[in-house]
Amino acid sequence: MRPLLALPLIAACTTAPESGAWRAVLVNGGGASDVNYASHRDHLDRVTDALLTRGFAVDQIQVLASDGDDPTPDLLSVAKMPDPGSIPSWAIGSGPLFDEGGPLASLWPAPVLVDTSWTRTAVGPATVDALTKAVRDAGLTAGDTLLLYTTDHGEPDGSLSLWYESLPPSGIEAVLDPLPEGARALVVMSQCHSGAFARPLLALRQAGQDVCGTFSVPEDRQATGCFPERDGAPIGHGFRVGEAFARSADFDAMHRHLVLADQGPDVPLRTSDVYLWDRLVDEADRRGEDIVVTVDRLLAQAHTEQSAGTQATIAALSRRAGITPPRRLAELVQHTEQWTEAIGQAAWKVEDLAWVTSDAVLRVQQVAERRSAGRDDVDWSAMLGEAAEHTGLSSTLPALQSAYRSAETELWHWTVREALVARMGWLLSRIAGRALVGDDPELDALLSCEGARLGGTAPVAAPAADWMVEGPVPTMSAVPWMGIRLDRDEAGHPLVLALHPDSPARGVLEPGSRVIAVDGAPTPTVESVVSRFALSAVGRPLQIDAGRGPHGVEPVAWPELLLPSVVPMDGDPAPDVLRWVTDKPAGAHLIVWTGGQCPSCGSALQRSRDWAAQAGHRLVHIDDVSSSGLPGAAVDLGGWTADAFAIDLIPSMVAVDGTGRIAWRVDGWLPEEGVDLPMWNVSPVDSERFPRGSSPPSDAARGTPAP
Repeated sequence: MRPLLALPLIAACTTAPESGAWRAVLVNGGGASDVNYASHRDHLDRVTDALLTRGFAVDQIQVLASDGDDPTPDLLSVAKMPDPGSIPSWAIGSGPLFDEGGPLASLWPAPVLVDTSWTRTAVGPATVDALTKAVRDAGLTAGDTLLLYTTDHGEPDGSLSLWYESLPPSGIEAVLDPLPEGARALVVMSQCHSGAFARPLLALRQAGQDVCGTFSVPEDRQATGCFPERDGAPIGHGFRVGEAFARSADFDAMHRHLVLADQGPDVPLRTSDVYLWDRLVDEADRRGEDIVVTVDRLLAQAHTEQSAGTQATIAALSRRAGITPPRRLAELVQHTEQWTEAIGQAAWKVEDLAWVTSDAVLRVQQVAERRSAGRDDVDWSAMLGEAAEHTGLSSTLPALQSAYRSAETELWHWTVREALVARMGWLLSRIAGRALVGDDPELDALLSCEGARLGGTAPVAAPAADWMVEGPVPTMSAVPWMGIRLDRDEAGHPLVLALHPDSPARGVLEPGSRVIAVDGAPTPTVESVVSRFALSAVGRPLQIDAGRGPHGVEPVAWPELLLPSVVPMDGDPAPDVLRWVTDKPAGAHLIVWTGGQCPSCGSALQRSRDWAAQAGHRLVHIDDVSSSGLPGAAVDLGGWTADAFAIDLIPSMVAVDGTGRIAWRVDGWLPEEGVDLPMWNVSPVDSERFPRGSSPPSDAARGTPAP
């Protein structure tokens, strides 16, 4: 939550009259046609409905949607899944029977591109130039208000995706520059990382513009809504924005509706929240104390009457989360730690089950397709059932499907709970910030903007219904791990290729073992073994038969070193995993991963040798999963070391300095595309990091930052 930079004091702005004219600009850039989801168009529809219901005229609303009025298809639409009839639901998925051209393709409709076809209001392309022009041509004068709403994809750096271009947060200054003196801009953003626009808007206020905003999430979070259709379900923050516009008398009430009514993992906040947070961080830095200590000290000094409304919102959120209303930020930190750990475990569980299920479904379809070859009249329901029996998956596939749905629901509920805690954290920080700044003309002017009455008239509507997150408070349910890598033998049966040094199955299995059954159920395929493992639980023994009768193996929790949730990058400690496959070298070293069927791996190894020789590094060469045939490699058949470093492409390289930290990494060596090892330039800082006295790199590697 540490800000990039704390802003100086914000100059007070003139308060705009409430009686001026209103104009609305609604934006969905869509990014590109293959990710311009129909849900974004639905958001535009809902917000337009709300504005028209309030009494806005059609000519007061300008929509900028993807390519504007160009009839070229630009919107990704997904048809509703048809009734599968007698086809078992566990068999439906991507594969030879359901993909385009397959005999059951009609049951797995492919996304299609259609034209946005926006005719409700004026429409233009969602580009930076068009957006700037829309603000300039809105005809605003002193006392008027511009409502700018965006629904789109937001990038990790905060940029708003427009139509085949993007608007960085700093670019909002140029967009709003045509706003005349004395006019006001209310900005509402529902895309991922939208909070990144808060500080640029605050900088505009410092320059004298009367602007403020509300955002779906802080700059470091994703929002809900950037996904394809799900049978028309109104999921996403953008739908809540439409409700808030329709129900609220003023901008402040609209934001409060978003905080209370959003049932997804969004964390709505305002420009004033970021302004106050930055002041709190400055105070913590000045005192040399942890920010949580600063906030909690100020909460103890806060005036109850000034914070009564915020406290009421916190109480309502705590009911939704199923916790006692917090009085201190430290309490929420404890909840966040608990739920973050649970969310991480649940996310691995969902991903594990998703991959296992899709692999098993693919295998069943392949068998069914092979068995039906040359037949004109096929009973696909019966054929899929026979294929499931043949692969040993007839009972596990329905169980996998059920387990996946349960895990996905559990992950959603826990993620929403954590988001509710984050909302309360921002509100407690708001109370502490108000206690810190006291009388503050800059804040008063900002709050005046955020309290502006919305244009038109809000219909009389009941308040947002109360709700609670379903399910129990999370407990740790570690993802089971066996530390086994499987392959197929010549007959297609499951063969143990490698065991991790810490595998709980050591002594029962060894490389070359054939897994015949798990818990008494035959396992004729790799998919049938992996499916059984995926449905296991930590501490609950499995009976594994490798031809010598069943032996108990108790799955353990997934090791923290494997498949990190955050990719180890420059400056991070290098995972201590080389000991799994080879002797760990002392001092600085360069690791290069190669593998079989890799035409560029030989050149990459020679490039790495040359670099290591000139930089004074030891070279560690690892063949990942399969042998490259190159000399001097330690073969990691399990792929454990690559997993620990989150290596996703072969060949890849990681340089580790003398302190054991990652100096740089190159993911997927492709010199013809500019993805090469750094040059051998020297700087004093680099010489300190590489104590061997050689010539370390100083230029950043231009590899893929994450798999």
